[in-house]
Amino acid sequence: MVNFFKSSWAYPTLFFVLFLYAPRIHFFQVPGSTSDLRLDIVLMMFFGFAYIFANLNIFINNRRKMLFWYSFIILSYVSLVFILVSNNIFYAGFQIFWYMTMIFSFFLAKDLLDNFSTDKSVSFLRIFVNINALMHLTDTINWRIFGNERLWELAYGFFEIPSPFTLVVGGYTTFVLLRGVSISRVEKIILISAVLFSESRIGTGAFFLTMIIFSRYRAWVFFTAILLYIAQFFINAHLKSLSFLTLTFDKLLQDPSLLMRVGNMNAMVDWWQVSGSLWFGGGVLSHLEYSSQFGKPGPLDSFYLKMLSDFGVISFILMIFLIVFLFAIKRHLIKLNFRSIMSIIIFISIYSVLNEGLVSIKSGHIIFFLIGIAYWETVKNRKKNGLIYFNKPKTT
Repeated sequence: MVNFFKSSWAYPTLFFVLFLYAPRIHFFQVPGSTSDLRLDIVLMMFFGFAYIFANLNIFINNRRKMLFWYSFIILSYVSLVFILVSNNIFYAGFQIFWYMTMIFSFFLAKDLLDNFSTDKSVSFLRIFVNINALMHLTDTINWRIFGNERLWELAYGFFEIPSPFTLVVGGYTTFVLLRGVSISRVEKIILISAVLFSESRIGTGAFFLTMIIFSRYRAWVFFTAILLYIAQFFINAHLKSLSFLTLTFDKLLQDPSLLMRVGNMNAMVDWWQVSGSLWFGGGVLSHLEYSSQFGKPGPLDSFYLKMLSDFGVISFILMIFLIVFLFAIKRHLIKLNFRSIMSIIIFISIYSVLNEGLVSIKSGHIIFFLIGIAYWETVKNRKKNGLIYFNKPKTT
């Protein structure tokens, strides 16, 4: 126990786990925003501060200056522009810190892999994902099949809506199946069924397509989806998430959800022309000036559109460049774990076309952590070079 609390990764990991399991207890509304200060948000902030303090000496004395300074300059520019163009500087600063904690999740994966095996590093996440999957499945079976009252206040485990739930469970399932993590058949059935029952068509479709492309379980996943699709007609329970299997072009053009998103995209283009925010963005919550969700101001429901609206084209391109650079400098090692890394990226890329879960609280942190596990696993126990390794061991 003493050694645990002396470790630099201990407190950040502790607050990260507490943050994941924290209920959505509301305290008060954040000034100038549509969001409330909640217990999970407070613990997210504690995680961020804990990570900064635990790694302060590494930030100061780092030896991978190339990546550090590229990252520092780009992120500083993006953050500064975002804050300056925002109408609410306080909330803009909070959102920047929120996004930074997601980046910390990526590096937390490295800290854990430096001390534990991959299976142990993701063990707390494995428990979290399986609890969410079981909560959702039992509630769905009880409610949709047997017609009883809902078992839980939240229908999707610890999540209020299906999109972040599908991102987390689908992302984790993609990781364990493509990496070949040793899990039981029962756990595979639970995880895959939870995704297929998730009520998120784009999330389920992204998972399904990723499995077909990359996984040796493609036949198993395909027949499971078909079996569930047929079974719904016998149990009188329509599975919205599986409707992509019979989606035609005509049905797609008439889908209210898609039409709403297309309308918001057109509204964003008009807003760019009027406001002149194409290059530098409109700042925090700028989408509320033009986007709507069934007649009321609401999110764009697209990660790419949200980033373009809030940050603008220049910052968006710089962030993409930084991500590509991060992977390019280790491309010779990434080839060793290509399927695992690319499967997660493909799943997230497809999912993010019509969802914002990648930058949502909890779901975004978990995905950045999983990407970090897949990425840093390729460099573990290999020769560390000064280009990308922060905590290079001292030579004697």
